Amino acid sequence: MTKASNKKIKVLMITPALNYGGGIEKFVINYTKYLSKNIIIDVATHENNSKDFRNLIKERGGKLFLFPKLNGKNIFGFCHELNLFFSKNHDYDIIHCNMPNASPFYFYYAKKYNIKNLILHSHETDYADIFSHKLRNIPLIKLGKKMANIYAACSEKAGNFMFKKQKYIVFNNAIEADKYIYNQKIRKEYLKKLKINHNEKIIGHIGRLTPVKNQLFLLDIFKELKIMDSNYKLLLIGKGEMYKKIKKKIQDLNLNDSVIMIDSIPDPEDYYQVMDIFVLPSIYEGLPFVAVEAQASGLHVVTSTSVSNEIPLKNNVTYLSLELPAKEWAKKIKSIIENNDRENTYDLIKKAGFDIKTEAHKLEELYVKISKSSNSKKE
Repeated sequence: MTKASNKKIKVLMITPALNYGGGIEKFVINYTKYLSKNIIIDVATHENNSKDFRNLIKERGGKLFLFPKLNGKNIFGFCHELNLFFSKNHDYDIIHCNMPNASPFYFYYAKKYNIKNLILHSHETDYADIFSHKLRNIPLIKLGKKMANIYAACSEKAGNFMFKKQKYIVFNNAIEADKYIYNQKIRKEYLKKLKINHNEKIIGHIGRLTPVKNQLFLLDIFKELKIMDSNYKLLLIGKGEMYKKIKKKIQDLNLNDSVIMIDSIPDPEDYYQVMDIFVLPSIYEGLPFVAVEAQASGLHVVTSTSVSNEIPLKNNVTYLSLELPAKEWAKKIKSIIENNDRENTYDLIKKAGFDIKTEAHKLEELYVKISKSSNSKKE
């Protein structure tokens, strides 16, 4: 852990939820875990499901605040809650907002109570995956940008999308890379646990079951693979609003015996071990944690050209257009599996700047810098 300063710095991190599987949540938790104890992280969230994450925040001296979900029906109640909160909790040095569409609300009340250091963090490369949500988010995010005084992003693609030519800082979606090192013993254990034959080839995918992740197209790809070779299985990990549609499509394609569906899990590193390739046909994405985790496990990643080209290990990633038919995706995936050897990629991930144990100090340095600057102005 980094030791950039002895002064306690209090930060409010804003995140949509605290669940397993969410990229923004992983950013908050991964960095929080490896910041020094001089940085006190409180978390404001709108959905609170993970006991492990709650405990981590408390163990580090932080607090968790649960706010109602923001929508048109409860906007006045939400604003009332925020006003009440900041009237009692205005001793933060920094507000770090990872929810751009909620940022103007948090920033307004933070400013009202004289909190000046406001970070807006971009994790995506589009405003939303639903048109009506885009119409809602565009003006909110533009307002949040005007109110923030520091910009951050998970990748250059996400930063350029939200901030255009304005200056921003990239914080890699770094992971605990040593936890993902390929381990044959764990692979055998989990193959047995999942009742998978050792000679079956496993297509892996981890992500929220939501339209932007494009799992329905993934099922089309998988169906084409099964036509080419019956010895494939799909391991699909995640939960979300598309669950019923995905289950129905699995039945319609007669894939019930070939698709293993699992809810979000606390230990994804072990499930990567059974995969033979990782497929991510997202409609848009910043720089997905799952792609980094998959590569840290020695897996080749096949993803859409809509995903950031900053996935670290260039030799272990293939980008395909979503305009290509599912059959072409299947052919490429089959070819990669048949010609790819798995290896230990820990040193490469670390060198590329995606090991959290070495990356967290960058965020702490920013917190210390802006906190010192703010204090010197007060003096």
